[in-house]
Amino acid sequence: MIKLGVCRGIEDAQIAYESGFDYIECNFSQVMALPRAEFDEWKKRMQDMPIRCEAMNGMLPGTFRLTGPDADLTPVREFLKEAFARAAEIALPIVVFGSSAARNIPADADGNITFPMDKALDQVAEYLWMAGELARPSGTIIAIEPLRVKECNIIQRVSEGAEMARRVNHPNVRLLADEYHMIEMNESEQSIIDAGFDLMRHCHTADPVARKYPHPDGTWDYKPFFDALKSIGYEGRVSIEGGCDDFVKDAPRAFEVLDPLRK
Repeated sequence: MIKLGVCRGIEDAQIAYESGFDYIECNFSQVMALPRAEFDEWKKRMQDMPIRCEAMNGMLPGTFRLTGPDADLTPVREFLKEAFARAAEIALPIVVFGSSAARNIPADADGNITFPMDKALDQVAEYLWMAGELARPSGTIIAIEPLRVKECNIIQRVSEGAEMARRVNHPNVRLLADEYHMIEMNESEQSIIDAGFDLMRHCHTADPVARKYPHPDGTWDYKPFFDALKSIGYEGRVSIEGGCDDFVKDAPRAFEVLDPLRK
């Protein structure tokens, strides 16, 4: 059965559990950059919670550059070496590679890319292989997150993410499908089916109208997304990544919407 989670901080783990969710998804770059004593405290708090942090998003701070003439993997490597050592301490299964600010190709004021796409893809592939090697000892899987065109100018569709994962061909580099971004890019659930069980390792969803938590009174049908996942034998995680007005009220309502679809 598919597991359901929410992209929230540790302070909301108890409410997420009481709402029915299986896990929380925290921010990787923020948690892993904590001073050692604060990270130890975070880890202790998490161990005391009824559910765990089973995925993290926000893999890299926007200060890093992965593409373009100023790309530099040296500081990225140093950050990830320590980050994945900490990931091993908490047995982190998934880290999401969205990080649009770090991976966006340089562009002019009108949004026109000023660096060759093929070279930028080479740079992203090089980064992902390096990251996969650093993640291997912890067992953490890096899930490539395709992002809508309004946020990112490289790897915008699940089909493109699948192509990159196959290109990198590393056991610790796989794929994420975000329903919100798929809708924004007019991409059908067929891309999930085409990617298949071997590549799909994590998912996000949200109400596509306002990018908020699913609601029983909402009009969006999440069933095709979950049906596509189940058709490939997916039994991983689907996290809600979106805004909410009142987490205490919105979390159980969102669970009510998604729970029947995952079974």
